[in-house]
Parts: sequence; structure tokens; C-alpha cells
Amino acid sequence: MSLINQMLKDLEDRKENAVKGQDGIISRTKTESPGSRTPIILLSLISLALLVTVAYLLLNSHNRQTTELPPMPTVAEMTEQSKREPSTIASLLKESDGISLKADPSAIVVKPERVIRPASPKPVVIKPRPRNRVTASKTVPGPITEMTHAAVSISQLVPSELRGNWQPQKLTIMGKNFQPNSRVLVCWPAKCVTLKGYRVKYISSSELNITLTTGIRTERWHLTVLSPNGEASNASEFHVTGKTTPVKEPTPSQATNLVPLALDQDLDDDRDRAVSKRIIPLTTYQQAEAYYLEGSRMEQERKDSQAITLWERAVLLAPEHHTSRQALIDKLIASARIVEAEGHIRQGIKLFPNHAIYVQKLAQIYMSQGEARKAITLIERAIQQGVVNAELYAFVAALYQREKSSQKSIEHYQRALSLKRNSGIWWMGLGISFEQNGQFDEALSAFQQAQNSGTLSRKLRRYVEGKIELNRKRVDTTQ
Repeated sequence: MSLINQMLKDLEDRKENAVKGQDGIISRTKTESPGSRTPIILLSLISLALLVTVAYLLLNSHNRQTTELPPMPTVAEMTEQSKREPSTIASLLKESDGISLKADPSAIVVKPERVIRPASPKPVVIKPRPRNRVTASKTVPGPITEMTHAAVSISQLVPSELRGNWQPQKLTIMGKNFQPNSRVLVCWPAKCVTLKGYRVKYISSSELNITLTTGIRTERWHLTVLSPNGEASNASEFHVTGKTTPVKEPTPSQATNLVPLALDQDLDDDRDRAVSKRIIPLTTYQQAEAYYLEGSRMEQERKDSQAITLWERAVLLAPEHHTSRQALIDKLIASARIVEAEGHIRQGIKLFPNHAIYVQKLAQIYMSQGEARKAITLIERAIQQGVVNAELYAFVAALYQREKSSQKSIEHYQRALSLKRNSGIWWMGLGISFEQNGQFDEALSAFQQAQNSGTLSRKLRRYVEGKIELNRKRVDTTQ
């Protein structure tokens, strides 16, 4: 546009210069030749045509700005837009239809776009598959060994004695609930090893064959069957009879190997303080005592599993170490390992039949299973075999009292008090049994003995005082 204006201005300047006089007025008297007028006419016509053209272009440009429609989207743009909004294609068509194609900008009518929201999908509910109901079978209380799970146990070793030898020997383990891939823990005074693989042959659920080398020392060995699921059987003992050889004094290095690890440091200290000192190896009982003390320390630190392991080593090393066995049994019962506890109890009864504590602990296990009659039978059998123990007499007397067998309870309480007369609890139990049997005069005397013993707690003293007052009235009434 600016170029055209410049051309018109130049043309006007040339025209004015050509016809302008000195006074600035066009001379009309001057005659011009026809040849000199033709270019001016042509330039005028061209200028007029250019003006018309420019005016037309300006008018069309203005009309196009007021009525120009938005360009229609391409197929690719519509496809891309449809991915973002489901109703994009329909909205684009409505936009193109809703604009009036009038030249007047004020006449343009834009229809509001109707937004179509997609319906929210309904949640899919997946119903769980019905499970098969498992009905719990009713369990009938029975012995400890007859639990809901199959407990592995050892009943017999064949042979029960092996001749000491450096050659492999076979030993048959008889029992029940053995499983394939079982292992056997074998312990002797020096150490424990676990037999597995080809050294343990599974014959049936009641028989295992093992291969072992015993050496030539005379010792007592123990073994335990370990199932693949981690369950352990009771420990069973067999003897190894070796050759009788003169006892040689061990060298310091050999003597150190016989001492438990916890005592090595003390021996080293003693060895440093003396130039020459004879080292005496500990006996098996002393080693068991060291294991017991270490296990007690572990129990105080609440490391029960390590305490059980140490006490088991003490029992295997010296079965006569009753303190370790009792601590082991109590800890196994507290840990709900009843089968293992029963195995150690039965082994104690077998090795030491006159040690009444094992009979009493087995009876307590029977009582926890609700088998009072079985516990009474066990204790009576032990008493018939010659066991003399005041605690055992009092225990079976309390069991008879619970079974309302007053006469039997009186007999056993009297046996217990004949061995230990200053037990206020037993005198009180005797008085209760006399009451059940209708012997109020004897009951009054027994309660007075309990009061005079001075061993009752405050609560029991009040109870005994009430019983004395009650039986005194009964005696006075009958007289």
C-alpha cells in the first residue's frame, strides 16, 4: 500500500513541474503537442486503475476479517482430539454450524457448546469363590503321646550295648512315627554329631537302621531321632564297652580339650601364673555342672533355646546330674514341648527309679491332661516298687482328696507327715480329709497342728482358724 502511494505522489510532482509557471499557476495558453500529452494520459489511467484496485482489495480484506470462519480440523487433528475428549468431533461440527456467515461482526452468533460427559463405568463386583468348610473333629483327651499330631518316639535300641570298635557298626532303632529322611543326633561324653544320608536307613515307620563308629572307650551314649519337620524324639541310651587299657595321664593340650569352653580362659590364666603345673581334667559330672551354670545364665538373659541346648548337653554328658535334668524338663514344659519333656522324664525314671521327682513330674503332666486316675496309678506303682518320698506321698494324697477318696488321702497324708512333721500345708490337707470322712475330732486336731506349725501364710491362717472354730462347735454338739 505504501508503494502505490509513493508512485502516485511521484506522478503528481512530475505533472506539477511540467505545467507550473513561475508564479505557481498552470499556464492555459501554452500549447502542447499531441505527442507530448499521451504519456500523461496513460499515467493517469494507470493511476486510476491502481486506485480502484487498491480500494477493492481494502474492501475485500475488511469483509474477509469480519466473516472468516475457523478452519475445519484435519482428520489427524480430529482423531487426536477424540482421544482427549469423547465428544470433540460433535462439538467441532456444532461450532462450524453455529456461526452466521454475515459480513457484520456483531451479527455473528456463537452457540454454546454442549459438553457431553462420559458415563462413569459401573464397578465390577467379583464374588469370592466359596471355600470348602472344614469341620473340626472333636478330640478326646488322652495320654500325652496320643496327641493330634504323630509324635516320633524311641522305644528300644537293638542291641542295647555295642562292643567298642573302630569299624562301622549297625544299630537298629525301634519306635513309632519315623519318617524318611530322618536324622539321628548321637551324643557321647566328648561331643555330639548328627547322622544323615546313607548313615540313616529308613526301614519303616517303626524302624531305623544307623551306621556309626564308636571307638574303643567304655562310655554311655545317647541318641535322638530328628524328623524332617524339626520334631525330636525322646533320648535313648546305649552302652559302648571298650577295651580295658591303663589310664595315661593326659598331656596339657589333651586335658584342655576335655574342659568346657567356658573354663578355658581360667586355665590359661593359671598356666601363665605358674611355671610348671599339673592340669587335672574335669570329670563328666563337673563338665555337666559347668554346662548347667552356663545354661542358668542364659535363662536369666532370656535365651531359652540356648539354655535348653546347654542343659541337654549336661544331661547327655552326665545323666545323674539331676539339677540339669529337672531344669530342662521344667523349661520344656513351659515352652509347650511336652513330648520332649516326657521323654526326659521317662529316661530319668528308667535310670533312677527311686528318684521320685520324675514320677511326680510325669503325674503332673497327666493331671494337666485331665487324667487324675492315670496319675494316681503311676504314683501307686512307684510306691509299691519301694519309692519312699514325703513329697510324693503328699501329692498322691491331694489327688485322692480331689477324687473324694478320703480314707486313701488320710493314709498318704499320714505317711508324708511321718517323714516331715512340720508341714502346715499337709496338716491342713489332713484336716480337710478328716472332715470329708466325718471325723471332726481328728479334723480339729489336724487343723490345730497346722496352726501351730507357723509355716502358713496369712490367708491360710485365717482359713485354718475358721475351720478350728467350726469343728470345735461340731465336736461340742456331738458330745
